[in-house]
Amino acid sequence: MEEAPQDAYADEHVARALSLAATVLEASPRGLTKAEIWERIEFYPAEVSTAEEREAREKVFDRDKKYLSQNGIRLIQGEGSDEYEYRYAIDPEDYGLPELELTAAELMLLRQLQRLWRGRRGRATMLQAIGALTGYHQEAPDAEASVPAFTAPPLELGDDRDFDHLQTLAGFGERAAISFDYIARGRFEAQVRRVVLLGTGVRGHWYLTGYDLDRQALRTFRLDRIHGGIRALKRSALLSAEEVETVRAISASEQWVDFDLDAALDDAAAASGDRENMLHAALQAHRQPPEHPGRLRPLHESRTPDPAPQKVERLLSMTAHLHRSGGVRVSELLESYGISADQLQRDLLSLQQTGSYDADRFGSLAEVRPEVPLTVAEFAEKFVAADPLVSLELPEGALRGTLTRPIRLSVPMGLSLLIGIHSVESSPTADGLRSKLQEVLPEQMRRLAGQVSLAGVGTAGGEQGQLLIEAAEEGRAVELDYEDAQGRGSRRTVEPVAVFRSGAHSYLRAWSRPDQEPRTFRISRIRAVEPLQEQIREDARRLAEQPLEPPRVPEDQRPVRAVLHFTAPAAAEADDYEPELHRRHDDGGRTVQARFSSEESIIWLSVEAGGDIILMEPEALRAEVIGRIESQLSPSGPEAE
Repeated sequence: MEEAPQDAYADEHVARALSLAATVLEASPRGLTKAEIWERIEFYPAEVSTAEEREAREKVFDRDKKYLSQNGIRLIQGEGSDEYEYRYAIDPEDYGLPELELTAAELMLLRQLQRLWRGRRGRATMLQAIGALTGYHQEAPDAEASVPAFTAPPLELGDDRDFDHLQTLAGFGERAAISFDYIARGRFEAQVRRVVLLGTGVRGHWYLTGYDLDRQALRTFRLDRIHGGIRALKRSALLSAEEVETVRAISASEQWVDFDLDAALDDAAAASGDRENMLHAALQAHRQPPEHPGRLRPLHESRTPDPAPQKVERLLSMTAHLHRSGGVRVSELLESYGISADQLQRDLLSLQQTGSYDADRFGSLAEVRPEVPLTVAEFAEKFVAADPLVSLELPEGALRGTLTRPIRLSVPMGLSLLIGIHSVESSPTADGLRSKLQEVLPEQMRRLAGQVSLAGVGTAGGEQGQLLIEAAEEGRAVELDYEDAQGRGSRRTVEPVAVFRSGAHSYLRAWSRPDQEPRTFRISRIRAVEPLQEQIREDARRLAEQPLEPPRVPEDQRPVRAVLHFTAPAAAEADDYEPELHRRHDDGGRTVQARFSSEESIIWLSVEAGGDIILMEPEALRAEVIGRIESQLSPSGPEAE
């Protein structure tokens, strides 16, 4: 049988940059001249005959140096340099992270942060940061050192758009003048806003707050309602001398000196959750829904932008991960790095071409096991579907001794960790880990700590949540009066192990005695909590040691199909409902077909979303949604919760 032609290839520029690092490291501290680098590394042309070819080679070399420098590997002057000959070297001590001495409880808490982000990129960044800090070791902590339930971090605190916006804002610095396109609740068109930033924070949703130049007043904006990117506001965009002076004075902290970020965010969150406003917005959206987009399509794995510096960073991280762990499943690599199967295939092929080259252009190359297929179809069959354990064998020398060390923390990694650790309630474990992270976080990230408000993130669920936290801390069972999404009430004894936030909602994770299995309860549906004197049992203790997971309804319990339109601010939430079909729209919105546990759960979602999620089909059910909203708005209707 004739073999299929090769249709998957390594990223040569990535393999070349990593090989440059390994080859120069091998020759350090004396180092190598440019001429020796050209002669050794096969990815560079050793001989060039024209000025254009020489210039092109220099540009490639400069780019490779830049990629490495952005990832903490600096080419410096070698010991063999003199006034006539410059040699490039790399100081091994200047690369990689120092090893942190973490207690078992701190290690467990750090790994609980891996579900902080809903988005794929944000989660991958957090996983890489945790791996870099822990050296990718996977030893289990002692049961006696388990993290108490009240230190549980929030889950799915934001999606990739939130994470991207936060990175952008971190780059602008304090009190920057910015502009962005904003979609207000109940609207489908974006408006340009010009704002002097005063701070960011999270209250269920991520917000930025600042002085609105057009409205000449303080305003707070949800990050997930920003359409497109956030831009620096140029001086030419200021419309008057008064605006120029206002921007200068706020930026210099001469105005809004006593600005209370926490209070502004609390007020905005309260206004955003105003029941009557949300009902009116939901009613308007369902009476005038957007046009049906027509045929929906199956979900396909999408390829995300993958710039060269990001690839180099990922390959450095992956090299350390594969080598130090002794082997990693393909499924774990896809999850840990937030990449598609074809991106992983190119990464592994690139690793196979990475090596340290001697004077005869012989490369001591990395070896990926099992051998990586050269076709997309074979990779899908033998790697993605079979999910083998992938390992990396590295030759002795600089490649093994240095490139296997966890890389430094990038700005995105530092941002993830900073937000994660500050989202956890104060405790000896959390405070100790926070102090140790300060030693390795970039200075830019430490400055950012004063610009982000995470007040109230670690405590979830209000008064009910506090009772449950106390019960979990004391190891006592409780009686719950609970009302599910269909409005059915029940009373049950449960053993609380964690109270946490996921997105905009608070949940209780507990061992349910009647069901004899773990259950997750939304705290807003708990009608009463009665603490008991009974101690939790072994099942609950084991459950407390497991990583928290966002609540999901099993597929076999979702028999009802519906088509819903998620406006741009809610588009990221669509994946929470595991859509079968979908279509993305130019304005950032998304229409999906998904399955639900009942018609009542669809009505409840459509009513509670405040116009951000609109039921399209079945039309008869949309009529029921309109009737339900009108009933709740009517003076004689049922009281809002």
